[in-house]
Amino acid sequence: MLGMYANDVLCRVAFGRDFTKGGDYDRQGFHDLLDEYQELLGGLQVGDFFPSLEQIVATVTGMKRRVDSAFKRFDTLFDRIIAEHLDPNRNKDETKDLVDVLLDLHKNSSGDMPLTIENIKALILVSSAS
Repeated sequence: MLGMYANDVLCRVAFGRDFTKGGDYDRQGFHDLLDEYQELLGGLQVGDFFPSLEQIVATVTGMKRRVDSAFKRFDTLFDRIIAEHLDPNRNKDETKDLVDVLLDLHKNSSGDMPLTIENIKALILVSSAS
């Protein structure tokens, strides 16, 4: 219960929304995706000890398919969140959140290392999964 509350607060700060509204990524779907992500990255992998066997074992055990599926679902979710923030009809009176700040940096970035949309997605993933 406390974990779900903390996650809702974090989502409001990072994304400007919670996931209680339903849709493809409702509260339970988002939590399931985060749980799967933590399970996939938190366990011991054969590749940690035998890097040359990692691809073979990941393919045979289905781990590669699960990782690819989870990251595609995250990518779809983050594309939706970014699209919501870029929507010109969005309420401008809302408080700025992490995604708004990152998109401002993306829009105004120049120089040797501009902030890309893929960088923004990575930062969102790290902030939501931590």
